Amino acid sequence: MSKALTKLRKLVIPDLAGLKVADAHVVLRNLGFVDATEYFVDAYEAEGTIVQTDPPRGQMVSGDTIVKLFVSRASYVRYLPTIYQAPSSPVDVDFLRRFLRIFQHVNHGVRERINTMASLFRPLETEPEFLPWLAGWLALTLDPDWPLDKKRLLIRSAARLYGIRGTSRALVGMLEIFTGVRPKLLENEWPYRGFRVGVASTIGIDTIVLPPMNLNHCFVVKLPLSYDAIGDEMLIKIHTIIQNEKPSHTTYFLQFQDEEGVTLQRSFMQIGIQSRIGDDEGEAEPTADGGELNGT
Repeated sequence: MSKALTKLRKLVIPDLAGLKVADAHVVLRNLGFVDATEYFVDAYEAEGTIVQTDPPRGQMVSGDTIVKLFVSRASYVRYLPTIYQAPSSPVDVDFLRRFLRIFQHVNHGVRERINTMASLFRPLETEPEFLPWLAGWLALTLDPDWPLDKKRLLIRSAARLYGIRGTSRALVGMLEIFTGVRPKLLENEWPYRGFRVGVASTIGIDTIVLPPMNLNHCFVVKLPLSYDAIGDEMLIKIHTIIQNEKPSHTTYFLQFQDEEGVTLQRSFMQIGIQSRIGDDEGEAEPTADGGELNGT
C-alpha cells in the first residue's frame, strides 16, 4: 500500500491499557498502524504493561500516525531513602528520575531475566534451547529430531509417565504424544500363529512363517493411521518408542489402519482358499489311510 493511501486511511485508536508491550504492538499492526514508540513511566500498574496511549483510545487518526505507548516501569527513585523521593521542587524529582533511567535501561535485561525466570521451568513456555537442560532434570533424553511442540509435551508429561512406566497406559501415552493420535493396545494377542499363507501367497515371497507364539507375553499396537501416511523416519521412531517403553520380555506387533485380515487368529497352519505351491499344483487331498494323493 502506498504512503498516500496509508495517510488517507482513517483508523481508531484501540484500548490497549493493561496489555503487555508485545501484545499491544501486535494489536496495532493487525489494525493497520505503521509504527508505535514506547515511553516508560513510573506507575504502579504491572510492570511492562500499557498505562495509556497518545493519541488516547477511541480517537480517529490517519493511518500513518505513530502511536505513543506509555509503559509502566518502576523507577529506581522508589528504592532511594525518603529524603530523595520528595525533593524540594518538581524539577528536581523529574531530573532524578531521568538520570536514574539511564542505569535502569542498562540493567533492564538482567531485571527482565530475573522477573521471567519462572517461565524457564514451564515446558510450554521456556525457550527452545533451554529444553534439553530442563529434560535433564527428569533424566529424560530428548531426540533432537523430534518436533519442538512434541518435545514440550513430552517434558510436561514425563513425571506422570514415569509413575506408570512399563504399563500399557505409559506406552499409549508416549505414542499419543509423538503421533498425535491415540493408538489401541491389545494385550495377550497376536495377529496370526505359526505358518500362514494368504489367499494368493507364494512360498518364499509373501508368506509369514513363525513359531507358535506365547500370547502371555505378546501385544498388538493398532495405530489409527494408514501406512502410507507414515514416512520411514516416523516409522523408525515409533518402533524406537515401543522398544524403549515396553517390558523387555514382551513381543509386539505394529498394525496400521489400512491393514486388514491379519488380526484373525487361525490354527498353526492355514492354506488360503486358492493357494498354490508352484505353477499349477493344487493342495493335495488326504487319502483314507492318512496319506496323500499323487505321492505327495
